[in-house]
Amino acid sequence: MGKRVLTTITAALTATTLFTVGLTSCGGDDGESGSTSFRGQLTDAPINGVYYETSSGLKGKTREEGYFYYRKGDTVTFKIGKVTLGSVEGQGLVTPIELAKGNSNKIQFLTALFYALDKDSNPENGMDIDEEQLSNLESEIDLSSGNYSLTNLPESFPKDLKTKISSHHTDAIQHFSSSMFGHLKEILGSWNNREILFDGDKPFTCYITINNIDESNREIRVSFSNCEGGEPDTPAFKVENGIIKVVEGDGNEDEVIDLDHEKICLRLHDGGEVCLKPAPEGVSGEHSGGYSEGSSGGYSSGYSGGYSSGYSGGYSNGYSGGYGSG
Repeated sequence: MGKRVLTTITAALTATTLFTVGLTSCGGDDGESGSTSFRGQLTDAPINGVYYETSSGLKGKTREEGYFYYRKGDTVTFKIGKVTLGSVEGQGLVTPIELAKGNSNKIQFLTALFYALDKDSNPENGMDIDEEQLSNLESEIDLSSGNYSLTNLPESFPKDLKTKISSHHTDAIQHFSSSMFGHLKEILGSWNNREILFDGDKPFTCYITINNIDESNREIRVSFSNCEGGEPDTPAFKVENGIIKVVEGDGNEDEVIDLDHEKICLRLHDGGEVCLKPAPEGVSGEHSGGYSEGSSGGYSSGYSGGYSSGYSGGYSNGYSGGYGSG
């Protein structure tokens, strides 16, 4: 399948396309018909030609715009030649972040690997993977089980591939950072002025308002306000060197380990974990505040109450051990 022009990618990455993919019965390479399946996307830029197999038996290669198919509750394993990239929960959006389970070194390694395997080394028009480079290895490699990084490449990788990974990793990471910032803007934009559930060891809800988008520094500052069971905060979502961080109001940094329109999961600075997701409908309505778009293309808060702008603590404070730590 040939590559699509990048101008089609924005439309392909809407919430509807990413995870409201409709009910699909799959046949042929995508499995036997008879069970409802959903379409996900493997992406930095859309990544085509990666083999996938699900725990329910669906299998094939990502195609068109990096699309793959899965059933509810599936685990999806991705592979190129003899190299297993990792396994993830079936969802609408899969990136190196999920494949690496949030491991910063491995995120950067996978980003550089995809870039190096792209047939024309131009991610701006999508990535068509040349699996031949990893099909003739002496033995199978599971990247999820090894401590691989840009400075610790698998020994059996072809020399030319190692050289390409090493020489182009900076370009690869910059492209990935730009791509992830685009996803982040879209996701947070779709959540703006909505009630968000902090789903962790001690769940609570807050309303989220976008205060400012800094394109040059890849930073989105938001407010969490009108909280029930938690504390308000004004954190910043930042993308640096392919890693998405959330800097809390008190300066503590958390790291995004799962990014999807349905949820953003964080590994907290104290080792706990929490997932942010839109609160179920019917919990409460949207507040009347909003944002206005400035001349620079950013957002300024129009919300006039509910949170204390002088609050210096983080949303994860006050919870012993952090979310999920017991």
